[in-house]
Amino acid sequence: MEDKKSEEKSKPEVKGIGGWLILPIIGMFITIGMQLVDLYDTVMFYEIAEMQLYIFSNIFFIVLAGLCLYNIFKKNKIARTFGIIFYGASLLANILLIGEFSSYILGSFIWMMYFIRSKRVKNTLID
Repeated sequence: MEDKKSEEKSKPEVKGIGGWLILPIIGMFITIGMQLVDLYDTVMFYEIAEMQLYIFSNIFFIVLAGLCLYNIFKKNKIARTFGIIFYGASLLANILLIGEFSSYILGSFIWMMYFIRSKRVKNTLID
């Protein structure tokens, strides 16, 4: 029995930017790129007055993803909250703006729970 306890104590804690935490980071960078392209297309090819909500959502997600990434790399605890807000807002925006529900609910729920329950997130985002 003591061998098991000593093995558990000798295991290094999961900490740092790595593991599954890389996937939401990549996703947020992709989101920023896609939102910038969408924003450019909207401004160039549509009447701005008709697309105000869409433009606002593009800017909102660029800023939110940027804040989340900044705080993840600074290892600030607030990044957990930004991550949860990011995936919750993404789910809501996809439902309201696009009318898409089924394909986003599972992914958003999984990443929100990851930011809430992950040991790596808790051990990394501590400042």
